[in-house]
Amino acid sequence: MPVGSAMNWALGTLRPSLASSTIERYLRHLALLQWWIENEELTLDEPLALIDALTPSLIETGLRPWLGKDMSARKVKKLAVDPEEIRERLTVVRDYIDWVLLSAQRGLSVRTQAQECLAVEAARHSIKSNFDRLMPVGSGSSEKLGLTKAEVVRLLEIASPSSSENPWGRGASAEMVALRARNELAIRLMLAFGPRRGDVLKIHTGDVKTHGAEPTLWIRRRPDDPRDPRVWEPNAKTEERMLPLDMSLARLLDDYIQEYRPLIPGHKKSPYLFLSASGLPLSTRAFNDVFAAVRPLIPDFHPHRLRHTHNDRLIEHCKQNGVPEKETIQHAKYINGWLGDNTGIYTKRSAREAARKISMGVQRRVFELVEDVPF
Repeated sequence: MPVGSAMNWALGTLRPSLASSTIERYLRHLALLQWWIENEELTLDEPLALIDALTPSLIETGLRPWLGKDMSARKVKKLAVDPEEIRERLTVVRDYIDWVLLSAQRGLSVRTQAQECLAVEAARHSIKSNFDRLMPVGSGSSEKLGLTKAEVVRLLEIASPSSSENPWGRGASAEMVALRARNELAIRLMLAFGPRRGDVLKIHTGDVKTHGAEPTLWIRRRPDDPRDPRVWEPNAKTEERMLPLDMSLARLLDDYIQEYRPLIPGHKKSPYLFLSASGLPLSTRAFNDVFAAVRPLIPDFHPHRLRHTHNDRLIEHCKQNGVPEKETIQHAKYINGWLGDNTGIYTKRSAREAARKISMGVQRRVFELVEDVPF
Protein backbone atom coordinates (compact mmCIF):
# COMPACT_ATOMS: atom_id res chain seq x y z
CA MET A 1 0.00 0.00 0.00
CA PRO A 2 1.25 3.53 -0.71
CA VAL A 3 2.40 5.70 2.16
CA GLY A 4 -0.36 8.28 2.43
CA SER A 5 1.70 11.11 3.87
CA ALA A 6 4.36 10.75 1.15
CA MET A 7 1.72 10.77 -1.59
CA ASN A 8 0.01 13.84 -0.11
CA TRP A 9 3.34 15.64 0.15
CA ALA A 10 4.23 14.81 -3.45
CA LEU A 11 0.85 15.86 -4.83
CA GLY A 12 0.30 18.93 -2.69
CA THR A 13 3.81 20.32 -2.28
CA LEU A 14 5.99 18.99 -5.11
CA ARG A 15 3.75 18.54 -8.12
CA PRO A 16 2.75 22.21 -8.62
CA SER A 17 6.35 23.29 -9.22
CA LEU A 18 8.55 20.28 -10.06
CA ALA A 19 8.91 17.99 -13.07
CA SER A 20 7.73 14.41 -12.71
CA SER A 21 11.29 13.07 -13.00
CA THR A 22 12.37 15.22 -10.04
CA ILE A 23 9.35 14.12 -8.00
CA GLU A 24 10.19 10.49 -8.74
CA ARG A 25 13.76 11.00 -7.55
CA TYR A 26 12.57 12.64 -4.35
CA LEU A 27 10.14 9.80 -3.69
CA ARG A 28 13.02 7.33 -4.05
CA HIS A 29 14.76 9.23 -1.26
CA LEU A 30 11.61 8.90 0.85
CA ALA A 31 11.55 5.18 0.11
CA LEU A 32 14.96 4.96 1.83
CA LEU A 33 13.52 6.88 4.78
CA GLN A 34 10.52 4.55 4.97
CA TRP A 35 12.81 1.50 4.88
CA TRP A 36 14.84 2.95 7.75
CA ILE A 37 11.70 3.80 9.74
CA GLU A 38 10.47 0.22 9.39
CA ASN A 39 13.85 -1.13 10.54
CA GLU A 40 13.78 1.20 13.56
CA GLU A 41 10.13 0.25 14.26
CA LEU A 42 9.08 3.89 14.13
CA THR A 43 6.00 5.37 12.47
CA LEU A 44 5.10 8.60 10.74
CA ASP A 45 1.43 8.01 11.52
CA GLU A 46 1.99 9.33 15.05
CA PRO A 47 4.02 12.55 14.56
CA LEU A 48 4.01 13.46 18.25
CA ALA A 49 5.54 10.10 19.15
CA LEU A 50 8.05 10.55 16.33
CA ILE A 51 9.31 13.75 17.99
CA ASP A 52 10.44 11.81 21.04
CA ALA A 53 12.02 9.03 18.98
CA LEU A 54 13.85 11.19 16.43
CA THR A 55 16.59 12.41 18.77
CA PRO A 56 19.72 14.27 17.53
CA SER A 57 21.75 11.16 18.30
CA LEU A 58 19.48 8.89 16.24
CA ILE A 59 19.55 11.28 13.29
CA GLU A 60 23.36 11.53 13.40
CA THR A 61 24.29 7.91 14.09
CA GLY A 62 21.36 6.16 12.45
CA LEU A 63 19.54 8.06 9.71
CA ARG A 64 22.49 10.10 8.37
CA PRO A 65 24.74 7.05 7.69
CA TRP A 66 21.75 5.20 6.23
CA LEU A 67 21.05 7.97 3.71
CA GLY A 68 24.74 8.09 2.78
CA LYS A 69 24.77 4.57 1.31
CA ASP A 70 24.08 3.43 -2.22
CA MET A 71 21.27 0.93 -1.74
CA SER A 72 20.09 0.21 -5.26
CA ALA A 73 17.79 -2.81 -5.54
CA ARG A 74 17.34 -2.82 -1.73
CA LYS A 75 20.90 -3.87 -0.98
CA VAL A 76 24.08 -1.95 -0.19
CA LYS A 77 26.17 -1.57 -3.35
CA LYS A 78 28.68 0.81 -1.78
CA LEU A 79 29.04 2.55 1.55
CA ALA A 80 28.99 6.13 0.34
CA VAL A 81 27.35 8.07 -2.47
CA ASP A 82 28.41 11.44 -3.85
CA PRO A 83 28.28 14.30 -1.29
CA GLU A 84 25.81 16.20 -3.47
CA GLU A 85 23.55 13.14 -3.50
CA ILE A 86 23.75 12.92 0.30
CA ARG A 87 22.91 16.61 0.55
CA GLU A 88 19.84 16.16 -1.64
CA ARG A 89 18.66 13.12 0.31
CA LEU A 90 19.05 14.90 3.64
CA THR A 91 17.27 17.99 2.30
CA VAL A 92 14.33 16.00 0.94
CA VAL A 93 13.95 13.94 4.12
CA ARG A 94 14.28 17.06 6.30
CA ASP A 95 11.61 18.94 4.35
CA TYR A 96 9.29 15.95 4.31
CA ILE A 97 9.54 15.33 8.08
CA ASP A 98 8.99 19.04 8.67
CA TRP A 99 5.86 18.90 6.49
CA VAL A 100 4.57 15.88 8.45
CA LEU A 101 5.06 17.73 11.75
CA LEU A 102 3.57 20.94 10.35
CA SER A 103 0.49 19.01 9.21
CA ALA A 104 0.15 17.55 12.69
CA GLN A 105 0.57 21.00 14.23
CA ARG A 106 -2.21 22.40 12.06
CA GLY A 107 -4.49 19.65 13.28
CA LEU A 108 -4.13 20.78 16.88
CA SER A 109 -6.35 23.33 18.51
CA VAL A 110 -4.44 26.44 19.53
CA ARG A 111 -6.96 27.06 22.30
CA THR A 112 -7.14 23.62 23.93
CA GLN A 113 -3.79 22.13 22.85
CA ALA A 114 -1.49 25.11 23.14
CA GLN A 115 1.30 23.17 24.86
CA GLU A 116 1.28 20.48 22.17
CA CYS A 117 1.44 23.18 19.46
CA LEU A 118 4.46 24.76 21.10
CA ALA A 119 6.14 21.36 21.51
CA VAL A 120 5.71 20.55 17.82
CA GLU A 121 7.00 23.99 16.80
CA ALA A 122 10.09 23.55 18.96
CA ALA A 123 10.64 20.02 17.59
CA ARG A 124 10.40 21.24 14.00
CA HIS A 125 13.07 23.87 14.63
CA SER A 126 15.34 21.39 16.45
CA ILE A 127 15.02 18.63 13.82
CA LYS A 128 15.68 21.02 10.93
CA SER A 129 18.76 22.35 12.75
CA ASN A 130 20.07 18.82 13.31
CA PHE A 131 19.68 17.96 9.62
CA ASP A 132 21.36 21.20 8.52
CA ARG A 133 24.28 20.51 10.85
CA LEU A 134 24.90 17.15 9.14
CA MET A 135 24.90 18.46 5.57
CA PRO A 136 28.14 17.69 3.67
CA VAL A 137 30.43 20.68 3.36
CA GLY A 138 31.08 21.61 -0.26
CA SER A 139 34.69 21.31 -1.35
CA GLY A 140 34.31 23.64 -4.33
CA SER A 141 35.33 20.86 -6.72
CA SER A 142 31.76 20.51 -7.98
CA GLU A 143 31.59 24.14 -9.14
CA LYS A 144 29.83 24.26 -12.47
CA LEU A 145 31.67 26.26 -15.10
CA GLY A 146 30.88 27.06 -18.69
CA LEU A 147 33.20 26.24 -21.55
CA THR A 148 36.09 28.57 -22.27
CA LYS A 149 36.19 30.43 -25.57
CA ALA A 150 38.82 28.01 -26.87
CA GLU A 151 36.66 25.04 -25.83
CA VAL A 152 33.65 26.46 -27.69
CA VAL A 153 35.73 26.79 -30.87
CA ARG A 154 37.01 23.24 -30.37
CA LEU A 155 33.49 21.90 -29.78
CA LEU A 156 32.10 23.48 -32.94
CA GLU A 157 34.99 22.02 -34.94
CA ILE A 158 34.41 18.55 -33.50
CA ALA A 159 30.62 18.74 -33.97
CA SER A 160 30.87 19.55 -37.65
CA PRO A 161 29.62 16.48 -39.58
CA SER A 162 32.57 16.81 -41.97
CA SER A 163 35.20 16.85 -39.21
CA SER A 164 37.68 13.97 -39.14
CA GLU A 165 37.37 14.06 -35.33
CA ASN A 166 33.58 13.83 -35.31
CA PRO A 167 32.90 11.10 -32.69
CA TRP A 168 29.43 10.06 -33.87
CA GLY A 169 30.22 7.31 -36.35
CA ARG A 170 32.28 7.09 -39.49
CA GLY A 171 29.71 5.50 -41.78
CA ALA A 172 28.39 7.19 -44.92
CA SER A 173 24.89 5.71 -44.71
CA ALA A 174 21.95 8.08 -44.84
CA GLU A 175 21.06 7.34 -41.22
CA MET A 176 24.60 8.13 -39.97
CA VAL A 177 24.71 11.38 -41.94
CA ALA A 178 21.36 12.35 -40.44
CA LEU A 179 22.45 11.52 -36.89
CA ARG A 180 25.64 13.56 -37.15
CA ALA A 181 23.58 16.52 -38.41
CA ARG A 182 21.14 15.95 -35.54
CA ASN A 183 23.90 16.00 -32.92
CA GLU A 184 25.51 19.16 -34.30
CA LEU A 185 22.14 20.93 -34.31
CA ALA A 186 21.35 19.90 -30.73
CA ILE A 187 24.70 21.22 -29.50
CA ARG A 188 24.29 24.50 -31.36
CA LEU A 189 20.81 25.00 -29.92
CA MET A 190 22.15 24.42 -26.42
CA LEU A 191 24.97 26.89 -26.99
CA ALA A 192 22.56 29.45 -28.45
CA PHE A 193 19.88 29.35 -25.76
CA GLY A 194 21.14 27.27 -22.83
CA PRO A 195 18.05 25.00 -22.64
CA ARG A 196 17.88 21.96 -20.41
CA ARG A 197 17.91 18.47 -21.89
CA GLY A 198 14.19 18.08 -21.30
CA ASP A 199 13.53 21.33 -23.19
CA VAL A 200 15.48 20.09 -26.22
CA LEU A 201 14.04 16.57 -26.28
CA LYS A 202 10.47 17.91 -26.15
CA ILE A 203 10.76 20.17 -29.22
CA HIS A 204 8.33 19.35 -32.05
CA THR A 205 9.07 20.21 -35.67
CA GLY A 206 5.98 22.43 -35.50
CA ASP A 207 7.65 24.54 -32.82
CA VAL A 208 10.17 25.76 -35.38
CA LYS A 209 9.54 28.67 -37.74
CA THR A 210 12.52 29.08 -40.06
CA HIS A 211 11.05 31.43 -42.68
CA GLY A 212 10.02 35.07 -42.63
CA ALA A 213 11.70 38.16 -41.24
CA GLU A 214 11.89 36.83 -37.68
CA PRO A 215 12.47 33.04 -37.42
CA THR A 216 11.57 31.64 -34.01
CA LEU A 217 11.74 28.54 -31.85
CA TRP A 218 9.13 27.74 -29.20
CA ILE A 219 10.11 25.90 -26.04
CA ARG A 220 6.90 24.30 -24.77
CA ARG A 221 5.86 22.24 -21.77
CA ARG A 222 4.25 18.91 -22.71
CA PRO A 223 3.93 16.78 -19.56
CA ASP A 224 2.30 13.37 -19.99
CA ASP A 225 2.20 13.77 -23.77
CA PRO A 226 0.16 10.86 -25.23
CA ARG A 227 2.30 11.03 -28.38
CA ASP A 228 5.50 10.43 -26.40
CA PRO A 229 6.30 6.68 -26.35
CA ARG A 230 9.43 7.02 -24.18
CA VAL A 231 9.33 4.95 -20.99
CA TRP A 232 11.17 7.72 -19.16
CA GLU A 233 9.52 10.78 -20.61
CA PRO A 234 11.74 13.90 -20.64
CA ASN A 235 10.26 16.94 -18.95
CA ALA A 236 10.68 20.63 -19.64
CA LYS A 237 11.35 22.11 -16.20
CA THR A 238 11.40 25.67 -17.51
CA GLU A 239 8.65 28.06 -18.54
CA GLU A 240 7.31 28.16 -22.09
CA ARG A 241 8.93 30.85 -24.20
CA MET A 242 9.44 31.97 -27.79
CA LEU A 243 13.10 32.40 -28.77
CA PRO A 244 14.44 34.29 -31.80
CA LEU A 245 16.65 32.47 -34.28
CA ASP A 246 19.71 33.97 -35.89
CA MET A 247 19.55 33.42 -39.68
CA SER A 248 22.46 30.97 -39.64
CA LEU A 249 20.80 28.87 -36.94
CA ALA A 250 17.45 29.10 -38.75
CA ARG A 251 19.11 27.76 -41.92
CA LEU A 252 20.70 24.91 -39.96
CA LEU A 253 17.31 23.98 -38.50
CA ASP A 254 15.63 24.20 -41.90
CA ASP A 255 18.31 22.04 -43.55
CA TYR A 256 17.94 19.44 -40.81
CA ILE A 257 14.14 19.33 -41.01
CA GLN A 258 13.98 19.34 -44.80
CA GLU A 259 17.05 17.25 -45.75
CA TYR A 260 18.47 15.20 -42.87
CA ARG A 261 15.57 14.26 -40.61
CA PRO A 262 13.68 12.61 -43.54
CA LEU A 263 16.66 10.22 -43.92
CA ILE A 264 15.72 8.58 -40.59
CA PRO A 265 13.36 5.62 -41.08
CA GLY A 266 9.91 6.22 -39.63
CA HIS A 267 10.42 9.96 -39.17
CA LYS A 268 6.84 10.73 -40.27
CA LYS A 269 5.41 8.82 -37.32
CA SER A 270 6.74 11.22 -34.69
CA PRO A 271 6.32 15.00 -34.26
CA TYR A 272 9.55 15.29 -32.27
CA LEU A 273 12.48 17.16 -33.78
CA PHE A 274 15.22 14.88 -32.50
CA LEU A 275 14.83 11.18 -33.31
CA SER A 276 16.85 8.04 -32.76
CA ALA A 277 18.10 5.87 -35.62
CA SER A 278 14.88 3.85 -35.36
CA GLY A 279 12.64 6.90 -35.80
CA LEU A 280 11.53 7.04 -32.16
CA PRO A 281 11.97 10.21 -30.07
CA LEU A 282 15.52 10.45 -28.76
CA SER A 283 15.76 9.21 -25.17
CA THR A 284 17.55 11.05 -22.36
CA ARG A 285 20.08 8.21 -22.08
CA ALA A 286 20.87 8.34 -25.82
CA PHE A 287 21.17 12.12 -25.61
CA ASN A 288 23.67 11.75 -22.77
CA ASP A 289 25.62 9.30 -24.92
CA VAL A 290 26.00 12.03 -27.56
CA PHE A 291 27.87 14.14 -25.02
CA ALA A 292 29.79 11.21 -23.57
CA ALA A 293 31.30 10.61 -27.01
CA VAL A 294 32.80 14.12 -26.95
CA ARG A 295 34.25 13.78 -23.44
CA PRO A 296 37.57 12.17 -24.53
CA LEU A 297 38.20 15.28 -26.64
CA ILE A 298 36.84 17.90 -24.19
CA PRO A 299 37.25 16.79 -20.55
CA ASP A 300 34.29 17.08 -18.18
CA PHE A 301 31.93 17.81 -21.05
CA HIS A 302 28.25 17.34 -20.26
CA PRO A 303 24.95 18.97 -21.33
CA HIS A 304 24.58 21.36 -18.42
CA ARG A 305 27.94 22.98 -19.12
CA LEU A 306 26.41 24.41 -22.29
CA ARG A 307 23.70 26.05 -20.17
CA HIS A 308 26.40 27.70 -18.08
CA THR A 309 28.30 28.65 -21.24
CA HIS A 310 25.25 30.39 -22.68
CA ASN A 311 24.66 32.39 -19.52
CA ASP A 312 28.33 33.40 -19.32
CA ARG A 313 28.03 34.80 -22.84
CA LEU A 314 24.69 36.47 -22.11
CA ILE A 315 26.06 38.33 -19.08
CA GLU A 316 29.23 39.25 -20.96
CA HIS A 317 27.22 40.58 -23.91
CA CYS A 318 24.96 42.66 -21.67
CA LYS A 319 27.91 44.17 -19.81
CA GLN A 320 29.68 45.16 -23.02
CA ASN A 321 26.50 46.77 -24.34
CA GLY A 322 25.75 48.73 -21.19
CA VAL A 323 22.64 46.80 -20.15
CA PRO A 324 21.88 47.49 -16.44
CA GLU A 325 22.24 44.52 -14.10
CA LYS A 326 18.54 44.45 -13.21
CA GLU A 327 17.53 44.28 -16.88
CA THR A 328 20.20 41.64 -17.54
CA ILE A 329 18.63 39.43 -14.86
CA GLN A 330 15.16 39.92 -16.35
CA HIS A 331 16.38 39.04 -19.85
CA ALA A 332 18.22 35.98 -18.53
CA LYS A 333 15.07 34.81 -16.72
CA TYR A 334 13.01 34.97 -19.88
CA ILE A 335 15.55 33.42 -22.25
CA ASN A 336 16.32 30.60 -19.79
CA GLY A 337 12.70 30.05 -18.85
CA TRP A 338 13.44 30.50 -15.16
CA LEU A 339 10.54 30.78 -12.76
CA GLY A 340 10.41 34.19 -11.18
CA ASP A 341 9.02 37.68 -11.47
CA ASN A 342 9.90 38.02 -15.14
CA THR A 343 6.33 37.65 -16.44
CA GLY A 344 5.35 41.30 -16.13
CA ILE A 345 8.28 42.79 -17.98
CA TYR A 346 7.68 40.58 -21.01
CA THR A 347 4.04 41.49 -21.47
CA LYS A 348 5.19 44.65 -23.24
CA ARG A 349 6.23 44.52 -26.86
CA SER A 350 9.23 46.78 -26.28
CA ALA A 351 10.56 44.56 -23.48
CA ARG A 352 10.15 41.42 -25.59
CA GLU A 353 11.98 43.13 -28.44
CA ALA A 354 14.84 43.99 -26.06
CA ALA A 355 15.15 40.33 -25.09
CA ARG A 356 15.12 39.33 -28.77
CA LYS A 357 18.03 41.66 -29.51
CA ILE A 358 19.98 40.34 -26.53
CA SER A 359 19.48 36.74 -27.63
CA MET A 360 20.46 37.48 -31.24
CA GLY A 361 23.63 39.18 -30.04
CA VAL A 362 24.54 36.18 -27.88
CA GLN A 363 24.00 33.78 -30.80
CA ARG A 364 26.30 35.82 -33.01
CA ARG A 365 28.94 35.88 -30.28
CA VAL A 366 28.92 32.09 -30.17
CA PHE A 367 28.68 31.09 -33.81
CA GLU A 368 30.80 33.78 -35.46
CA LEU A 369 33.73 32.21 -33.62
CA VAL A 370 34.29 29.75 -36.43
CA GLU A 371 34.61 32.68 -38.83
CA ASP A 372 37.38 34.19 -36.68
CA VAL A 373 35.17 37.09 -35.60
CA PRO A 374 36.27 38.46 -32.18
CA PHE A 375 34.37 36.83 -29.30
